[in-house]
Amino acid sequence: MAGETQVTVIGRITREPEVRYMNNGDAAVKFSVAVNARTFSRERNEWVDKPTTFWDVKAFDQGKLKLGENVGNVLKKGDSVIVSGEIETREWEQDGQKRRASEIRAHTVGKDLRFHSDPATQDAPGAWNPPAASSGPPAADGSWTPASTPAAPQSDTWGGWGNTA
Repeated sequence: MAGETQVTVIGRITREPEVRYMNNGDAAVKFSVAVNARTFSRERNEWVDKPTTFWDVKAFDQGKLKLGENVGNVLKKGDSVIVSGEIETREWEQDGQKRRASEIRAHTVGKDLRFHSDPATQDAPGAWNPPAASSGPPAADGSWTPASTPAAPQSDTWGGWGNTA
């Protein structure tokens, strides 16, 4: 929607995504994200935690765009995520009291890989498994010959990456 407040939040999923399917077969998913903001205090010369903010998030399939279904299939409680979308405010009446809640209607959701520690496995769909260290250039048929032990990184490289020549 035009004119809505756009936000991007980075946090952890606090409950398992709940997927429901609409009459047309499109998925709608609901989950919650906890955002732990920190700020640097110059007076104390240290990082200070701000109060945790909890956001309810909804994501929907839209035709061929399967955001709701993908979130339900891929993400789980505890995952670090980045959610971008618009803030929607709902109003209702309960027990004679007017109530209001704001939530995020997600446009995009992704894993935050800064703290991701799960190893990629060959069984994981889309996992990238780099070839083993080789003892030389590829053979004529394109295959690599694994070395008996991986080569130690050169001292002039950053983490073993870079120009080793």
